[in-house]
Amino acid sequence: MKLMKIKKSLATVLAVAAAFALVSCDTPSYPSSSSADSAELESYEALSISAITTNETAASLINSESFIRGVDISALYDLEKNGAVFYNSDDEEEDMLSILKANGVNTVRIRLWNDPYNANSKPSLPNYGYNTLAKAKSMGVRAKALGLKVLLDFHYSDTWTHPGQQLYPSAWDNLTTIDEVESAVSEYTKKCISYLSEAGAAPDFVQIGNEIDSGMLLQKSTNTNPSVSSEDANVVCGNGSEELAKVLNAAGAAVKSVDSSIEVMIHVANPSYYSRITNLSGLDSANYDAIGVSFYPCNSNRKISDLKNAISSIVSAGKKAYVAETSFPWTCEWVEGKNDDKNNVIWYTGTDSMATAYENLNEDYNLTNFGISKSTYNGSPIIAPTYQNQAAVIREVIAAVAEAGGSGIYYWGGEWVATTSIPSTWENQTLFDLDGKVLPSAKVFSVKAETGTSLFDVVPEEENTDSAEKTKVFTGTFSSGNPVLIVNSDDISKLTITKIKISISDYTASENPWITAYAGEGDWPSGDSVQWTGISDGSSISSGTEWNDAFIGNVKLYGLKVAGDSGLSATVTVTYTE
Repeated sequence: MKLMKIKKSLATVLAVAAAFALVSCDTPSYPSSSSADSAELESYEALSISAITTNETAASLINSESFIRGVDISALYDLEKNGAVFYNSDDEEEDMLSILKANGVNTVRIRLWNDPYNANSKPSLPNYGYNTLAKAKSMGVRAKALGLKVLLDFHYSDTWTHPGQQLYPSAWDNLTTIDEVESAVSEYTKKCISYLSEAGAAPDFVQIGNEIDSGMLLQKSTNTNPSVSSEDANVVCGNGSEELAKVLNAAGAAVKSVDSSIEVMIHVANPSYYSRITNLSGLDSANYDAIGVSFYPCNSNRKISDLKNAISSIVSAGKKAYVAETSFPWTCEWVEGKNDDKNNVIWYTGTDSMATAYENLNEDYNLTNFGISKSTYNGSPIIAPTYQNQAAVIREVIAAVAEAGGSGIYYWGGEWVATTSIPSTWENQTLFDLDGKVLPSAKVFSVKAETGTSLFDVVPEEENTDSAEKTKVFTGTFSSGNPVLIVNSDDISKLTITKIKISISDYTASENPWITAYAGEGDWPSGDSVQWTGISDGSSISSGTEWNDAFIGNVKLYGLKVAGDSGLSATVTVTYTE
């Protein structure tokens, strides 16, 4: 059998083995053919993660052992129970936590719900990350055995909480006074932390509430409408309210009463809403240590400059600052044959998209300085979903947090691969490919910093796209049913193409020409090749028509296939940018 490639002491190996046993002695090999075009991962070491050039203070922060390079692993327990297998860069099956640690991750985040399987919760997805205290313990024990730190994320609900949805856990629905709510929050918090500590999964950090922009405990467990009757309603702890301050004080004090060394964080989704915490009247500063914000570049109104301003303001208020959630896509594809719903949250264009990411990050020359490549999709400028861009965007987030005096970041959904039982709307933002192999971009968590002029301050030279363009002309007669694949290793085959322009001329409309470009590392037309796009409506193509598009993904072009009705004679001109 293959040996698991885990670099740690024998004592740690035994500790991990006690916490987590593989179901088989045989270590499965990484799939030889992948629905994710994973042949590109053969060049794992080829993706270079350059050091972050920044000021001396930020460089010291980034290079310190205390700077948090975290990943939320909340679904790991359920994914493994439902068949998920993870592979390291050498194509060997390995514990996902070991793989993350080998790539520079030093902290994991685990969400916790009160009673996720009660009748009112009704999980919309089977099992995914609906963590009980027992599940949190299982993952926490494994993490601590590997020397990873743990952030415990209290949702104080039986289901997801986020802005506008902050449901009471069903067990607290009948509470009617703020004193009762404070007591319930305090006792539950103490119980959970004590239990985990005694089990060997003591949290180093605790998050009291999840994305509480609108407040906490706003609705009963059975009611998603934030407007509740005052006659028999539970206490509502809305944004800016005295009740919210009391609940946060109760939660924070409860954590400190169990272990005063645990760092307490309060989390808001919108970075600009940090002031809803720092300005909250009645909130005792002694009961919390940090504020975390969410920063998803693909969401609207999430500019890197706004993030830096928020982090800096939090630090100026005397609190540590984190990006508690962030992510970026490496593809827009999905898994076939694994009960996947194909409804990924992030797509090329729209509200949550690669086009929005371009708008948010295309400021202060950030794209160029941080090695982020831009492209277009249906006429919209986008940041292409690639391994390089996933790493480059996270690298920029790390730089922004450190330069503003922040203390680290957490990546959300890095583990959420699809299985036959658990679909994923996030699989294109994971740190693993569609078959479970760690992506080259995961190495960004080990990025270092060097002192110099900040990458945010350097003005790059203007790009001269004209001089980078190359043109090749192909002329020939093409027979129907026997299309010609234009491949020449000295011309365009196997080049990394960022932009392509194709014109077809010297033919008649009746000859119905069409062109298809192919990308991939395999020998066309094997399964490793991926069809990019094509022109098939000859009647709409007039002689000399120029077709423009960007090559999505900045990947390697295998070749062009030209076909049409029997006797087609045409000239194909290809202008491309490497």
